[in-house]
Amino acid sequence: IVLVSSQQIAASIVLEKSSKVIETLLMSARPLAIIVGKILGTMAVLICNCVLMLISGLVSSVLSAVVASKSMEEAANIALEALNKASAGGTPDIAAPVSSDISLGRIVFGIFAVIVTTILAYLFYSVISGMTGASCSSIEDLSSSSSFISMMTVIGVYMVMGCSFINNQIFTTVTYFFPFSGIYIVPIHYIFGK
Repeated sequence: IVLVSSQQIAASIVLEKSSKVIETLLMSARPLAIIVGKILGTMAVLICNCVLMLISGLVSSVLSAVVASKSMEEAANIALEALNKASAGGTPDIAAPVSSDISLGRIVFGIFAVIVTTILAYLFYSVISGMTGASCSSIEDLSSSSSFISMMTVIGVYMVMGCSFINNQIFTTVTYFFPFSGIYIVPIHYIFGK
């Protein structure tokens, strides 16, 4: 959502440049004000989308619990019992990850950290996309210019996935500080006490 909505900023800037609307806007506003306005407007839409997804997720959970006529806790307990019975055959115990260092305070602060880093990720991608859109004059130029952002995002995602498989502190630290991956991995590692 963050990547797609920030790329819409670049597309709208290029469309305004190609239709000469930007020339009219530049008579009454500075270029930075136009980009900041686009970032804040798109951010408002992004926040509304996230709120709607949360509300629809809650409604879906409640309806699922009502339709199944079991609470979510009962369903989770049944699933855990089935997995624990299966673990007698030599598979890992499902209760082991639950006993990690996760407290209520860490979860609450972690959720706050996820929200803050999502906003920072959006601002990061939006500024890069806004500069990309300002430097392009057509949609064709934009598609070739935005490939850098897409490639760096893919590299960041692979770095985050690599942290799960490679237990190397140096690689994890580099992933924390690389902007395209750190904005996603740092709050999650904080929640789990890493």
